[in-house]
Amino acid sequence: NKLMRKLFPLFILAISLTFFQSCKDRKVTTIDLNQDFRIGFYNVENLFDTLDNPDKFDDDFTPTGKLSWNTERYNKKLASLDKVIGAIGYPTLLGVCEVENEAVLKDLVSNNGMAKHDYGIVHFESPDKRGIDNGLLYQKKYFTVESSKKIPLEISFM
Repeated sequence: NKLMRKLFPLFILAISLTFFQSCKDRKVTTIDLNQDFRIGFYNVENLFDTLDNPDKFDDDFTPTGKLSWNTERYNKKLASLDKVIGAIGYPTLLGVCEVENEAVLKDLVSNNGMAKHDYGIVHFESPDKRGIDNGLLYQKKYFTVESSKKIPLEISFM
């Protein structure tokens, strides 16, 4: 987890540099490169839906689980995340971690202020059995995802 925290900002930087280089190389674009772009990363700390997924260890995040995670609490968390993301200015690119699946990201970006900024989502299921994934949110008026792929990180210890 510490390694992921160290590597994720580098991932965001690589995406940003690739984006700005691709914009610079295009002859026709509607993107004003003089405009301010905000790039952020946010650990949303266990953004789980209330459904039990038998393939993941998510039992605590169900209405009958240890945390009594229900629709009301889930919606409150979405609203709180929207408020915090709004306070940092609805970044143009926002990396997120500790999300359960793409569905929770869809719920997040359709919530209040986030919906006004028309965010797209890049998400891949991770092999983490706890159900913890990462994602990238981007404002569609500035980006078009032409392709994406999962690149596994293999770490070996001596």
